[in-house]
Amino acid sequence: MKLLTYIVYQRNHSSMYVILLDASQAFDRVQYCKLFKLLMNRNVCNMTIRLLINMYTTQRLRVKWGDKVSNDFNCRNGVKQGGVLSPILFCLYMDELLKCLSRSGVGCYMVNTFCGALCYADDLALLCPTRSYMNKLLKICGEFASEYGLKFNSTKSVFMSFNVDVDVSFELNSSPNPIANSALHLGHTIGGCSNYNNISSATSSFIASVNTMLSRFGFCSSYINSLLVNSYCTSYYGSILWKMDSSDIQRLFISWRKVVRRIWKLPYRTHCNLLPVIMNSHNIQVQIMLRFLKCMFNIQCSANVIVNACYKHSVFSNAAIATNRRFVMQYQ
Repeated sequence: MKLLTYIVYQRNHSSMYVILLDASQAFDRVQYCKLFKLLMNRNVCNMTIRLLINMYTTQRLRVKWGDKVSNDFNCRNGVKQGGVLSPILFCLYMDELLKCLSRSGVGCYMVNTFCGALCYADDLALLCPTRSYMNKLLKICGEFASEYGLKFNSTKSVFMSFNVDVDVSFELNSSPNPIANSALHLGHTIGGCSNYNNISSATSSFIASVNTMLSRFGFCSSYINSLLVNSYCTSYYGSILWKMDSSDIQRLFISWRKVVRRIWKLPYRTHCNLLPVIMNSHNIQVQIMLRFLKCMFNIQCSANVIVNACYKHSVFSNAAIATNRRFVMQYQ
């Protein structure tokens, strides 16, 4: 969703500032009194709240260092790392910040839909068309962090701009941060050369995972290895935003064909059209297109108004989503 918003503004040549905020030790800084009050405001079952209060306020922790274990001590804040409920409780915590940002009335909009603040767990993205509006959102984040015990790390936060020629900087926690050309966000590169970087990263990850798999299970039959490759080496994370008509993606296709020939011990001149039949799967280009279509269907059917707004504006633009859509429709 964040990436779609960036693309829509960039392709429409609209000026936009983007700040990717990183919350330091976010799960450990959750204050219980604030959290349980938010649960009560949302009319959560009283028995459930009492159970959570008992679980979190009576827990005792120990620290293990090598073979040494410390004495137990009380824990007065933070949700459990790795707990099933922890992401949900933290999202509830951050949702209060998103409400404050939305009520401010500043930030990027798509028609009447506010897209100025997008959050995934402890990764928060602020999007504004002007520098003054961005400073207002940063001020709100600072006030929220002070009240709710959070801390945004200025050294790990990234400041970017799209379609803006003026080189400016923003301040976070009284530390100036210059504008960056690109950034890695949620495992996906945003900004300059993003298409090349994302495809290159996926290609390298695919080759590395195949080599790791074959180093452990190379003694298995070709059939078993082909199943392992299809199941564990073909994530293609973020492939819906790759430009399918670009030359960058050909390297991934070539790597896939080399892997198939390697697994089945085929001559390097084996025709490409035979490889999907031998692997009992679609060729890699069709796999990526099917993933794209599935994602587009899920986005189109989403009940989230921001997701729908991003989809409607990106499909009928010059964004990668629209380009890939036309490419898939014309594929033979």
